Amino acid sequence: YISPRPRCLYQNGLQSELECVTRAVSLSQPNNLHEFLLQYFTELISYRESQPEMDPKIIILRQHKLWGATN
Repeated sequence: YISPRPRCLYQNGLQSELECVTRAVSLSQPNNLHEFLLQYFTELISYRESQPEMDPKIIILRQHKLWGATN
């Protein structure tokens, strides 16, 4: 029997994060993708560590708005 809905095999919020980082890359069009991703995820991790009680989805949304508005 094959289930009609595939089981989620990734961490909750991963799809949202991938959408956000993709949008940030598209808007910023960085010359050096590696450096851009390093900066993006460093800022995300730093913010997550400063807000340990905050829901990860809200943190991702905040990061999405930040990169969409300023970069």
